[in-house]
Amino acid sequence: MAEIIPKEVVRFSSALPTAGKVLDVGCGVGLPAAKFLVGQGFRVIGIDISQRMIDLAQANVPQATFVKKNILTLDFADDSFDGLICIDTLWHVPRNNHLFIFQNFARILKNNGLLLINTKAQAMEGMEDFYGEPMFWSNYPPTKTLELLEKAKYKVAFKTSLKREKSDTFWVLATIQKK
Repeated sequence: MAEIIPKEVVRFSSALPTAGKVLDVGCGVGLPAAKFLVGQGFRVIGIDISQRMIDLAQANVPQATFVKKNILTLDFADDSFDGLICIDTLWHVPRNNHLFIFQNFARILKNNGLLLINTKAQAMEGMEDFYGEPMFWSNYPPTKTLELLEKAKYKVAFKTSLKREKSDTFWVLATIQKK
């Protein structure tokens, strides 16, 4: 069965420089985003907090590099990436860290680098059932997420809300302008 590639990921990839370097934050098993981006000719580094996810991602997408890292302690050099995606991840990090995360993403992105994120379309904080398992959720409403991105010096290129099986998601494609 073919993976379904979110159209926002396709839009993100079409705006990247040819053979650009992309960081996939919260890569999980590498599907579908890392696999798609590698297939488009990008150099992909994926990070996840779970070693099990990293091992599965490496098996699923051997052409990419996967490393166990925490989103709160990214130690990549400044201006390392042309693009950064963070899909289905931010909402599992306490929202009081989101501005710091956006600022750190800006630091490791090159000038005019692209950022693609998604969050829940409604504010939430706490534990909820997720397919029978307790899961931590934490995010601001879209207006606050946009405010934080602006504080971190991003320029929003595109935003949209999408219906999903369990809830609506809010997607943002933005650029960082450092000069």
